[in-house]
Amino acid sequence: MSKYLKGELLVFTNRGLIRIDNIKKEDMILTINKENNYEYEEIEEITKIFKKKYKLNKIKISNYYDNYYINDNVEIKTIQNIPYNYDIKEINKYLEDNKYKCIKRNKIGELSDFDYIGFPLNKSLNNDDIKKDNDYYRYQGLIINNELKLNNEYDKSTIEFIEKYLNENNISYEIRKENITSIYKINEINKKISINDIFIMTRDELMEFMNGIIENSNELEIENNEIYKIIKFTSLFLGIAFSSYYKDGRINIKILKENKNNFIYENIVWNKIKSIKKIEYNGTLYTLKIKSKNLYLTELGFIS
Repeated sequence: MSKYLKGELLVFTNRGLIRIDNIKKEDMILTINKENNYEYEEIEEITKIFKKKYKLNKIKISNYYDNYYINDNVEIKTIQNIPYNYDIKEINKYLEDNKYKCIKRNKIGELSDFDYIGFPLNKSLNNDDIKKDNDYYRYQGLIINNELKLNNEYDKSTIEFIEKYLNENNISYEIRKENITSIYKINEINKKISINDIFIMTRDELMEFMNGIIENSNELEIENNEIYKIIKFTSLFLGIAFSSYYKDGRINIKILKENKNNFIYENIVWNKIKSIKKIEYNGTLYTLKIKSKNLYLTELGFIS
C-alpha cells in the first residue's frame, strides 16, 4: 500500500531540514538503523500524485500548534500500551519491564491519543571540533527576535552583558528608553543562528542558546514561523517541554518547567498525541522511499 505525506512535512537531509515537496532525487536522507545509529541514505523514489476526496490523518501533538497530515499506511516509531492515566514520572520504570510490548513500529492508522511519538535528543552530526565561546550562544538566544526589551531594575546583569557584547564586537544597535524599560534594536547584518544550525550544535551549545532565549522570560510572542521552528527544535533536542498556540497573527510560546505530556527514554523525547482524526483532502501528496527498511527522520519523528 502507498504511503502518502503532505508536501510541507520537514525531512532531515544532507542539505539540512527540507520540506518534502522541495527534496531532490540526489538528496541523502537521514535514517536510523537497527543498532540505533544514524546514517544518510540514497532516495530510491520520490513521487507526487494528486488525490481527490482522499482520507488523511490529521495529527496534533500535545502542546504544539503544528498539525501533520499523513495517510494510514505510513509507519512511525511509537510507544503504545501505557496504562490509562499512568503517572508520567513513573513511565520509565514501567518501560523497563514492558519495553518490547510498548515500543513499536506502527502504522499511523493504528494510533490513538493514548500513544506517544518519539523524537531524538541532540546527537550532533558535526565533526568539526572548533567551538564558539558561550557568550556567542547566549547573545544569539537573547536577540532571537532582533528586538530586546529589558527592565532597567531587574535585568541589570543582562543589560551589562548585551552592551559589552555589542560594543566589543562592533555590532550597531539602537536603544530607546520607555519609563523603566530599555529597548534594544539590533542592526546586525551578520548571519544569525538558522534552523539548520540547530542540528549541528552540541548539547552544551544548544543549552547556552536556550538559556539566552529564556533569560528574561519563559514566555514569548513571535510572528516569524522560522523563529518558532528554531525554538521548537532546540527544545526537542534538549528534552525541554514547551507549549504553543496561534492567536491574532502571533505564535505564543511558553517554555515549561515540568514535562506533563512528554518524557525522555533511551535518548528519545516521547511526545503524547493530543488528537488524531480523519479529514477529507484534495490536493498533491508525496511518497518517499529509501533503499533500506530503515526509518528516516522528520519533524514528526521517525517514519517509514
